[in-house]
Amino acid sequence: MRDRTGELVLSPLSGLLAGIVGAALISGGIVLLKLIANITVTGPLTLMTEISVVNLLIYFGVDSVLGLLYALCAQNGPKHAMIAVGLYYGFFLWILWNIIGGVLLDSAAWSILHSWSFLLASLVFGLWLAVVALCSARYMPSSRYAPKD
Repeated sequence: MRDRTGELVLSPLSGLLAGIVGAALISGGIVLLKLIANITVTGPLTLMTEISVVNLLIYFGVDSVLGLLYALCAQNGPKHAMIAVGLYYGFFLWILWNIIGGVLLDSAAWSILHSWSFLLASLVFGLWLAVVALCSARYMPSSRYAPKD
């Protein structure tokens, strides 16, 4: 069997789906953290005025594309290296969101982007993509790597 290091581990569709699921997990976590922070009767109402549907759609769209880009670049390698690349990708996304977020999102969402919780969410998103890539690499059929005569 050939060495699988350097081969792509995710298909574009699986990267797109991983980006959508990761965006759902992260946005759900952010909403949950904001709800816990605003434990009052009007807490959910103020949260809904801060986070609009348009902002969530932009976030889901951009994160699904970012998952697709990760899938097009994720190469098989040692587990610790794939996890490190995922965390680095999450940190890079946090910086990217802080740069382009002011253009795409409104001021309420812009304030969320500058928080430590969004940095943590971005790192978890990158880690999520790395775990999906690791699972995909683990269950890849060996016939994919068989030499063709």
